[in-house]
Amino acid sequence: WEGESRWTAAQLLRAAAEGDEHRSLVHEARSWLRAALAGGPRPAKDMLGEAAERGVARSTLLTARKAEGVAVHKERVANGRWLWSLHDASGEESGSAADHMHSDSSNSSSSSNSSPHP
Repeated sequence: WEGESRWTAAQLLRAAAEGDEHRSLVHEARSWLRAALAGGPRPAKDMLGEAAERGVARSTLLTARKAEGVAVHKERVANGRWLWSLHDASGEESGSAADHMHSDSSNSSSSSNSSPHP
């Protein structure tokens, strides 16, 4: 707090306004993510494309994805796609698509979950 600042009042106000705008954009992206994933897992490629069409920057989308706790996982099939999904309060994937997608592999994955290695 000693001496003069290298920042002008206008620069400080502009930086604060840009921060508010960024938070607003992330908030909007979070709302869109919740709505887009409400029906179950969606391909990451589709989500990235739809966000770009809406004018949502990739960095904003990824910040929103992290803030919403969106899970990213790969389909358990040959050449599986990367999927994004929401989790409910219990940590389970939401939506019926997740239930159907993993029904065939649920028995094999339970044995791998008991492994002492993460």
